Amino acid sequence: MGLKVNIPPRATFYIWLDLSGLPQPLDNGLTFFEELLKEKTIVVPGIFFDINPSHRRDLFESSCHHFVRISFGPPLDVLDKGLDAIERVVKKMKHEGMESFGGDYAKSPIQLEFEHRWADVDSKVTEESKTIKEKVTGLLQKITT
Repeated sequence: MGLKVNIPPRATFYIWLDLSGLPQPLDNGLTFFEELLKEKTIVVPGIFFDINPSHRRDLFESSCHHFVRISFGPPLDVLDKGLDAIERVVKKMKHEGMESFGGDYAKSPIQLEFEHRWADVDSKVTEESKTIKEKVTGLLQKITT
């Protein structure tokens, strides 16, 4: 498949798969994860393992952004199915190009409900809250400049 494992696993049943050799957006652990979900296979995006106390930096700056973790703990027949799914995603990228990746995800019912509720809350913003927001924005500008 041409994917890299920079550090072979030792005393564990996980592989830290390097996606940096794939074209964008498939080199992103989250996109790779989402594409594999379509194939009914799960990997864990690397940024889920990033230690970022107090959220000091944007996760897209993470050194873990281009990795996924793969478990080889399940039975061999399950692993074979997972590897076949990874191979299908990589082949799809090679044959169809990148246009089909990273944007055609269906929104979950929870996401749709959240957006609906947020739109409802957003539409009820009062003049008072707008004034508070303007004051806080002004204060932040004074502090940061």
